[in-house]
Amino acid sequence: MTHIHECLVDRKMYQQAKTAREFLNLVISQMEKTHGRGVKASISRKAGFSSRSFLSEVLAGKKGLSRDSMLRLKTALKLMGPTGKLFELLAVQSNPEINFQLDKKKLEQKILDTRTELKNVADASKKHFKPDLSRPEFFQIYAALGSPQRGASIDEVCFRTGLATRSTQKALKFMAANGLVEYRENRFFAIVSQVDELNSNDDFAISEMIKNVCSSLHKNRSAIAKDKINLNVYSAFSIRRSDLPKFKLTLQKAVFDVLDEFQDDDGDCVEQLFLSCFRNPLEMRIHP
Repeated sequence: MTHIHECLVDRKMYQQAKTAREFLNLVISQMEKTHGRGVKASISRKAGFSSRSFLSEVLAGKKGLSRDSMLRLKTALKLMGPTGKLFELLAVQSNPEINFQLDKKKLEQKILDTRTELKNVADASKKHFKPDLSRPEFFQIYAALGSPQRGASIDEVCFRTGLATRSTQKALKFMAANGLVEYRENRFFAIVSQVDELNSNDDFAISEMIKNVCSSLHKNRSAIAKDKINLNVYSAFSIRRSDLPKFKLTLQKAVFDVLDEFQDDDGDCVEQLFLSCFRNPLEMRIHP
């Protein structure tokens, strides 16, 4: 999972890749910074490969890509727009049998054009778009956009999120204007893969996000408590300070692994997860 700003930087970085293997190594190295080890096996499983080591063997140059395995990896890694197109073209260049009808000159020109497109999109998006962490509904709407192939209509997005049509339209218009969403044939399609992680250094923006999420939880606390479908967990525990960094990384990886396992782009509802492992800096008044 990647924060919006990082994903736009990655676009520009990916357009420098010379081969599909180099491209995949860049993608996986970025994912490992967030997920830690085990990403390769997780992606192989998500792509439906019989061998969990398949991706590792591709990255090591021991195996090539067929059309089927290329498309499976593209879907599992959620490579969309010009990023996905560049990966496909590089895969064809390294494995001509994927598309033998495309001659070498045309293929090289397509790769060059896609690199330029990727650079332009990254430059434009990075220049004009600043992620607004204070608007959690943006992330809910983005999560409701369906698969890259099918996209979603306004009605589908509203049904999945429970948000009002007017505010949903306004958010989608903003996303389209900033290069995150495409609108065609009365449907909206996600361009950037995922925008739901908080790796920002903007403390004020994150504090605003926490305020808005917690305000919503407070406002709807009775309904949240009564709905038995919801999962509410709170725990206070003792731990050695020296173990905290490892604990937090392990917890983060476990959460992401579960999300990766169950996340379905074409799912019919959007769930929210807010996780904060913290020490309360303020003394809490305990009433008798």
